[in-house]
Amino acid sequence: MNRLKNPFVQQYVLEILFPIIGYLFFDWDFFIIGIYFLLDFFCDQILFARRAYWVMKKGSAKKSNFTLLLLNSLCGLIFIFLFAWGFFTFSELYGGWTSAEVQNKFIDFAKSELWILFPVLLYLNHFTDQFKFYAPRRYLKLKFNNYIYVNLLKQVIIILLLFLLTYAATIILIHQIVLILIYLIGKILIDIFIWPIINKHMFV
Repeated sequence: MNRLKNPFVQQYVLEILFPIIGYLFFDWDFFIIGIYFLLDFFCDQILFARRAYWVMKKGSAKKSNFTLLLLNSLCGLIFIFLFAWGFFTFSELYGGWTSAEVQNKFIDFAKSELWILFPVLLYLNHFTDQFKFYAPRRYLKLKFNNYIYVNLLKQVIIILLLFLLTYAATIILIHQIVLILIYLIGKILIDIFIWPIINKHMFV
């Protein structure tokens, strides 16, 4: 029960429950929920650039490469483009929609909910950063180069896992509620077991 009083745990639970609530009460389908997680990743990468800058200026490494920070930002944009392109292509195959129908669904969602969802997710990610990164002054213990490389590795892992999931969904024709639950459970397991192992290399 004490963990539930932790603001970070509350924010994480809200992040997981948000798409479920959207599916049950706001008629969100897999496409809208996919946009939600894509947007969440985009917000995280925006704030990662700020975190990386702090690590570069105040981290434990004596020398930091500003070019590497620019390269990471470029790679982040490329990964986001790949995520978006892959997801829109998957939506056409899985949902049986045309490209125009997918674009119209995105435009309708942007007009109705995306405009408010983006600042909310950006604030939630900012809140997490304040609680986990800036308040405990973690940037003082991190090595800049390792911090960048770990982020790039995470992006590659996410792309590979999403590719496997989407490929399986189009081949096996998984029902969308099952697809959503698989993604949510997979996200929780990765956050709990995989990322902590990888994050240890940021301090080496």
